[in-house]
Amino acid sequence: ELLIGERTMANYILRNARLLFRNFSGAPNKFGNTDRTFCVILPPDKEGAFREEGFNVKTLKPRDEEEEPTPFVQVKVRYGYRPPKVTLIAGGARNPLTEDTVGQLDFADIEQADLSIRPYHGRTRAGIEFCTAYLDKAYITIATDELDAIYNPPAPEDEEPPEEWR
Repeated sequence: ELLIGERTMANYILRNARLLFRNFSGAPNKFGNTDRTFCVILPPDKEGAFREEGFNVKTLKPRDEEEEPTPFVQVKVRYGYRPPKVTLIAGGARNPLTEDTVGQLDFADIEQADLSIRPYHGRTRAGIEFCTAYLDKAYITIATDELDAIYNPPAPEDEEPPEEWR
């Protein structure tokens, strides 16, 4: 229920991000919500910028006295007008993921995640302003085990990359 909306020009880049509560597949949660989302831990040097932008930064409570509270934001993975470019890297091979295949990230053993997050500013009919995080681009490297190495060998070096990677 947006009346107005605008996009800022600057995306936020998070290198080696830690992802939580992954639902890339859009599986219904206990309330029936089927939004494709995940949460990302904010590094200390980015937390202030995310708060300044107006993102709804939440905090994981510490599990013990020695642990600090951990800030995070929820990121939407929306296909349609401007779908995200998600690339899965496994065993050295790059595979673009689509709306139909991105759900495999829900339970993947992620070694590294580099993300570009796009802010979207809007206002509800009640006049309340908000800022939503949308996934713009992701390069996700997953762990390969011994069987993956045998049955999914990396592509030959002389093979041409897909057109969208050039």
